Amino acid sequence: MPLRNRWFLISLLVLVLALWGIISAPLAISNGVRLWVWWIARQEGLTASIDKIDAPFLRPVSIRQFHLKSSRDDKLRVDVTATDVSVGLNFKHLLLHRRGHIISSLSIRELHVLVRHSNPNLRALTQRGWATLQ
Repeated sequence: MPLRNRWFLISLLVLVLALWGIISAPLAISNGVRLWVWWIARQEGLTASIDKIDAPFLRPVSIRQFHLKSSRDDKLRVDVTATDVSVGLNFKHLLLHRRGHIISSLSIRELHVLVRHSNPNLRALTQRGWATLQ
């Protein structure tokens, strides 16, 4: 195969991979956000449910309905409900492991938070759990 055909095929392959990445990015980002929220909530003994996530390419992620509640009511009762959440993600920090926060902007139309501590002698959440909740 001549060198000219190889460069054409390599360029075509790079173009197809770039288009595939752009097309599949919203699905990957929405599922990644859902998995990340579930994982963090599970580590702290919380249950998270998300109604719908829209993740347009290189735009803020929007979550229609977000509900976070404690799975056990013995130590700490947490009940958080948020509607129309818009989250701007810092992909430079996420992909290149740069300094900074993963979340660059956050806007919430309606937020209801209920935190009750029934037994003050028990440790409710870890320090990282409070930081994540904050």
